[in-house]
Amino acid sequence: MELRKIKHLTQYQAEGAHKLEKYFVQILTGDVESCKKMKLAASRHFQDLERIEKDERFVYHFDYELADEVIELCSLFNIVEGSPIKLMEWQIAFVASLFGWVDDNGYRRFKESFCQVARKNGKSGLAGVIALIHLLLDEEVSKELYTIATKQDQAKIVLGDLAKYIQNDRNLAELFKIFFIRDEASKITCKLNNSKALALGKNAKSMDGLRGSFVIADEIHEHPDDKLVNVVKNSMRHRKQGHILKITTAGLSCVGYGYNQYEYYSRVLTGEVDDDRSLAFIFELDEGDDWQDESNYIKSNPSIPYLISLEGLMEDKKTAIYQRTYQLEFRTKLLNQWLNGAGEFITQDEWLEGQVPYDDEELKGQMCFGGLDLSSSRDLTSFALIFPQEDGSIKTKTWSFVPEDTARDKELAGSVDYESLGVILTPGNVIDKDYVMTVIRQSLIDYNVQYIAYDRWKAEDYEIFFHEIGADGEPFGQGYKSFTPPMQELEILTLKNKIHTNNDKVLSWCISNLVPDIDGAGNIKAEKHKALNKIDTAVALIMAIGAYLNYKKYY
Repeated sequence: MELRKIKHLTQYQAEGAHKLEKYFVQILTGDVESCKKMKLAASRHFQDLERIEKDERFVYHFDYELADEVIELCSLFNIVEGSPIKLMEWQIAFVASLFGWVDDNGYRRFKESFCQVARKNGKSGLAGVIALIHLLLDEEVSKELYTIATKQDQAKIVLGDLAKYIQNDRNLAELFKIFFIRDEASKITCKLNNSKALALGKNAKSMDGLRGSFVIADEIHEHPDDKLVNVVKNSMRHRKQGHILKITTAGLSCVGYGYNQYEYYSRVLTGEVDDDRSLAFIFELDEGDDWQDESNYIKSNPSIPYLISLEGLMEDKKTAIYQRTYQLEFRTKLLNQWLNGAGEFITQDEWLEGQVPYDDEELKGQMCFGGLDLSSSRDLTSFALIFPQEDGSIKTKTWSFVPEDTARDKELAGSVDYESLGVILTPGNVIDKDYVMTVIRQSLIDYNVQYIAYDRWKAEDYEIFFHEIGADGEPFGQGYKSFTPPMQELEILTLKNKIHTNNDKVLSWCISNLVPDIDGAGNIKAEKHKALNKIDTAVALIMAIGAYLNYKKYY
């Protein structure tokens, strides 16, 4: 709804006007910098106030006394003992909207709510406050509050905040009992009304028998589908004012459940979807906003400067400009932008720009570190060595092997001409490990090899292998923890034109197929889009860099 269409807006700016409405007016007048969707959320509130008198089908009203009671109650909760919570303006507006809008019977208007805001803006803490309000105020028998996420550890974050508020208040501590497992809150019960709060993950042992009264679904962008949400929603059917609160940051996929939810609630705000039972607050950069312009950051970070430091975001931006994997993390989690997938890890232009020809003979005798990605049968096997140089650059040498039958098989090889790439063809239909051992054994003679990183999940096979050739092996995990540091280092070296491969065609091909698989915490590991798009030589290179980084920790 346009600002000019809202009548008597000045009354909501006057002394004594409600905090929620003062905040919404500031959004609409531009006194508070905000995105278009928050302007729509503010307009919606005033539009609905006008509908109370004009639209007989609109059966809701805003209970100012109830909204004030809820806000006052929040101020009694303690972050730590003796330090009461001070809700920020946007949090007050959300809480007041959620609990203040009711029907003629006093039951809550909204059955669902959606809050999308950037990381570290206090959404989990706010969810914990809302959970406590529900357990204390809502008139439901035997209330059951669930915090849900794809992983139970994530679901426990909100439950943990709820437990802290209870522990930090003597009166609340007498009303509730907290159950702990390994120092983490696992269940909370209310002694007065037989209510309880639980954290549920996707792999919770059983979802049978749930009778939810209020559900907090954390990090919706990580949910692969709607199954978990639907299970708990269906458990609330008998409740008079059951509610599901969905909180999230943006994600790295513009398909799937999380993005669909974002689109749905966006359409609720624009009016494309007629849904009076859903509340939506979306803090984001607007379409067309320059993500490098710091003046836009408050749109997705309404907690600046209280919980979020603009200076800190500006420092993070500097890293994001030059490091693509972190840029994805920065834009999705800290600027709250939905991005459509990770895309290429390193572009071919970036990769080829820093290539400097050199004679392999000059590498003889130099200190180096290895990575071995050994296939089980018919796939590509790769061995990589990296040679750190005094100027901070790295030179590489790789060998890649594939069974001859694989190279000749159109179904297995697709359109890949392994020979023209420089891949070594070994006789037969499975990889010739003896041939691979011969090459590695010769490398130990030619170069000063310190360590060779290998897949730790195949430790027994590799240990035998390295024992036979007389090499020192170093186990390398295949998860985010092991891959993140060397992949970040590879990216930095590439962007600084400090990785030189002497026109290594197979390595360039594998690099072009490499995409970062990024988890919710911004950690990365190597992935590929298609089965025929091999990345083995790039993986061997990353493992070699990992071995070098570990070496530098101690020497």
